[in-house]
Amino acid sequence: MSSSLLSRSLRSSVTPQRLLRFSSSAPAPPPPPAPSARPPPNRHVRFYRDILPPMVRVLAYGSAVYFAAHLAWTLLDGREQRALENEVRERLEGDVRQRREALTQEEKGQEHKAGWMGWFSK
Repeated sequence: MSSSLLSRSLRSSVTPQRLLRFSSSAPAPPPPPAPSARPPPNRHVRFYRDILPPMVRVLAYGSAVYFAAHLAWTLLDGREQRALENEVRERLEGDVRQRREALTQEEKGQEHKAGWMGWFSK
């Protein structure tokens, strides 16, 4: 009997709080706002948060690709220009050699004129 009194007294102290908490007479907490009831985010905030970081990333990748392509083009163009310059230089050196040989053979065939007018009559 004493145990039933004890359990009843414990139950009575806990029960009213539970009843008050879940009672229909107590005001219900306000429901959370519906997703459609929220105002749309500010356009500027959305731009800086959602759009700008990917654009910066694309700009950075594009700049890196452009820099790499320009560097490769510069390297390859330099090689091509050196090859063309070597080809032109060799051709010009060959022309100079031929003209020198022709000039030396022409001088060997001519006799030197004596006097100061010899250079003028050539």
